[in-house]
Amino acid sequence: MRLGIIDLVIEYQFEVLLRLEKNKGISIAYALMGTEHNFHGDINKIKQIKSSLLSSGMTHDEITDFLFPDEINELVSSPWSISEKMLSDLKSLESIYMRITDRAASIPISIQERKLFYLKLLNYFNNKIIEEKLTHILVFDTPHSFVSIIYYELARYHNLKVIRFEYHFFPNYCVFANSYDLPTVPIDYLKNVNNKKVFSSLPEEINSNLSGSNAYFDAYKKRESKAVIGDGTFAALNLYIRYVIKATQNSIMGVIPFFFKKEILHFTSLNNIKSRFVYRFTANSILRRQINHNLIYNKLAVTPDITSKYIYFGLHMQPEKSTQPLGGEYDNQFLCATLLAQSIPDDWNIYIKEHPNQFNPRKLSNSNYRSKSFYKSLLNIEKVSLVPLSFSSDILISNAQLVATVTGSIGWESLSAGKAVIAFGHAYYKPCQAVGHITDVNQGKREIARLLKLTIDDVKGFFYKYLKYYLENEYLINAANWEKKIQLSDKPREYHIETITKRIEKELELV
Repeated sequence: MRLGIIDLVIEYQFEVLLRLEKNKGISIAYALMGTEHNFHGDINKIKQIKSSLLSSGMTHDEITDFLFPDEINELVSSPWSISEKMLSDLKSLESIYMRITDRAASIPISIQERKLFYLKLLNYFNNKIIEEKLTHILVFDTPHSFVSIIYYELARYHNLKVIRFEYHFFPNYCVFANSYDLPTVPIDYLKNVNNKKVFSSLPEEINSNLSGSNAYFDAYKKRESKAVIGDGTFAALNLYIRYVIKATQNSIMGVIPFFFKKEILHFTSLNNIKSRFVYRFTANSILRRQINHNLIYNKLAVTPDITSKYIYFGLHMQPEKSTQPLGGEYDNQFLCATLLAQSIPDDWNIYIKEHPNQFNPRKLSNSNYRSKSFYKSLLNIEKVSLVPLSFSSDILISNAQLVATVTGSIGWESLSAGKAVIAFGHAYYKPCQAVGHITDVNQGKREIARLLKLTIDDVKGFFYKYLKYYLENEYLINAANWEKKIQLSDKPREYHIETITKRIEKELELV
């Protein structure tokens, strides 16, 4: 057994690997990891464990080795192992890679240039999998950089056993998976058990998060909404003030970068911008585009009529793993809106609200994922209206007939409130029977008709059974897979490390 690791960047991940190696003698053969500039946790401890793993025979590359064209171009020296058939088989990977690279090329570059980088990276990681004789792949979070997605999908192509963890909004939990498609809860599971009994059988900390306040999730929502400038009288002025403040900050950071923490310039890495001075002044021009998109959206948005029948579709912030890769083809959210419009009853509307963090001035690459034509295209779909950023999502959810999302947190909120959901992508709650999935218009009509028959009690019952089923089968694990969640947890750090380690060992059939 030779284990490959993807996106090794967090202290607890290093601790888990060290424990795996010592407990079971697993050969950790190769890791794609971060650098000390993007490690999370105790840097000195991470360095110490990294040194121990390397002395035991692990080889590694750092993600920064592949971010810039100068470094990617040097990869041509590897033996060529990619065939025409392989390229054809991996067309879906090429497609998602092209879309993800908008994250690293905030100044757009040509498809031909991107394909050149793709071929070299594909060949490099294909050789790495072969040369290292990898048999298993472990990822602690869904890979979503243009580099790690190539490594991950090649591992799947070669039929390596994949072990993947996914983030969850329960404070002390994460999701375990070995593919994008998670197992669906059987329709007859606990068929004759009432909701109250299923609910009471769930762990107390889950019940308290469902029936009361989830402090971790509430903090997330507040943080995501922090950057919102709504559609009020002074919205445009506030946006211009935001630009001046942020542009001034960028200029200062560009002129005297040595006073600030070292950055990995990933938003423009494929533009080959390595100077922090150039990066920060480039950021100002991209920021203007971002502010303009915010102004356009505010102008087009109208107050919804919540007394009408409607489906609420919340847009995702892009780029993020929630749509790339977890959304698949539905990272194009225009496609979602079009399918919904032709699937809902004739007397319904579709209310679409932009993600509160889409116009965040700190997220430069977001500007590549929105445009005036995108919003106009949505409004050209019959029944579609855009909702102001300041309008409450809680109100939209509670008054909707159904809620639609690619993989977003509003799906989780809706299920918790007893509202059925359409999830287009690979959401961790998609296996719940109260969640529908649309692949075409005919299926969309059938799924919506099915979901409309469900009462609030039906939805909650399916939701509780989903949780129960996933806990029983260890797809939902009582451990956090993010350093900040571990630090905020009321459980000892050792508990999280040990629980995740044991789950990996079980999947590797070592227990």
